[in-house]
Amino acid sequence: MTYIEDESGPYHTPFDYINKDLDLLFILIFLEAYKEGKTQLNFGEFFKGNYWDIDDIKNEVYDTNDFYSVPDMVLEQATFLFEDLKLGKILEVGIDDTSTALRDLLIEVAKIGQDRAKEEAPYFTEAVEHVCFLERQEQGRRQAEAEKQPEKYKEILRFGDRSVFFPNDEHGYFRAMQPIVVHLPGHILIRVAYDEKGIRAIEKEIASFLEKFEKDEFVSEQSLYQEKRQYFTKQIESFYRYISKQTLIGDTINIPFTILTEREFEAVKILKYLQLNGAIQMRWSDEGSWKVKFNKLPITPNGLIRSTQTNESTEPFKANLSFDHVKAVLSVSDKIVKIRKNSDQYHLLRIIFEDPAQIGQEWFYSAIAEKYDYAARFDDKKFYNAAYQVKQKIIRDTGLQDLLLTTAQSVRINPKYLR
Repeated sequence: MTYIEDESGPYHTPFDYINKDLDLLFILIFLEAYKEGKTQLNFGEFFKGNYWDIDDIKNEVYDTNDFYSVPDMVLEQATFLFEDLKLGKILEVGIDDTSTALRDLLIEVAKIGQDRAKEEAPYFTEAVEHVCFLERQEQGRRQAEAEKQPEKYKEILRFGDRSVFFPNDEHGYFRAMQPIVVHLPGHILIRVAYDEKGIRAIEKEIASFLEKFEKDEFVSEQSLYQEKRQYFTKQIESFYRYISKQTLIGDTINIPFTILTEREFEAVKILKYLQLNGAIQMRWSDEGSWKVKFNKLPITPNGLIRSTQTNESTEPFKANLSFDHVKAVLSVSDKIVKIRKNSDQYHLLRIIFEDPAQIGQEWFYSAIAEKYDYAARFDDKKFYNAAYQVKQKIIRDTGLQDLLLTTAQSVRINPKYLR
């Protein structure tokens, strides 16, 4: 990997992370959580299948000797890249409930059978000891805090809350969670604070990377443990063959996480490429499998590629645009985008569509704030976020990437879609 020196010490470039499918997956899970307003993530969301089955990951664990296990590597890498890419700060890491965690650990022991349970008893015992250790430390902390605030004594010590959280800078506790992570990743929680500037920067980096990835500019720059990178068209063909073996229900395929073990194409990059360009809709944090909706049927290799390319000689599609402020529905020809009524997104569209003669103009957020009766408390981030969220909904529900044009200060309906 490439290292750069700055005031905070060495770190990897965005390219290094995006170039590696698993790291890119972690980034996409964080970005999705940000868009959904989630500041507490379940560590189980970062596990998509058995990572031991992926040769690149297994080789990295064996070669580096830096990790306690694959789950340990996933936790450390996910939290490290989050801060290294300036996506925000990891505030706390903890266990959601010590009682249910211990119960689930016993269930896991029962499932593997007596012989394996005897063989792996030391590891399970270590996990139990660490859960109990962390619980005792938390009880001591709460007791000390309760004694300082007698008026909140019962609230602080309430029995119903069996969670245990520690600041990320308390590395002793962070390390103490390693044996727990191995067996109980679904009980580990991460609390984060986002950095919007970093979020926007990495989104641009991903879009730029995938644009060049499509043009085979990185064909010889595979990640460290990757044997070979196939040409983009070859990857699309291989991806098409893969999904052709899956069951299509309507317009949706439930793609198993075993897709990550495929060697003929880079699953995360291909899926994100298709998502960015409006070919599919999906959630990266799905459990069990990825529910992938294809926006154009039938699915063909050429169709997947063409869905991401524009023909300069083709007359731009002219959308029949309207916004029904009573029903809170944006109509784009024969497709609709539902907006939550009285939300910032709703008022943004209401103002843009209020005067038909002004629909195509560039709307600065300050002007929207005045019409929204929000000028006294104006914050362009509020309206930027609303415009960004509307744009994502339009992409998701219509497949149009550029219907809404946004900048840090303004929003505009793309003139090419106006009649």
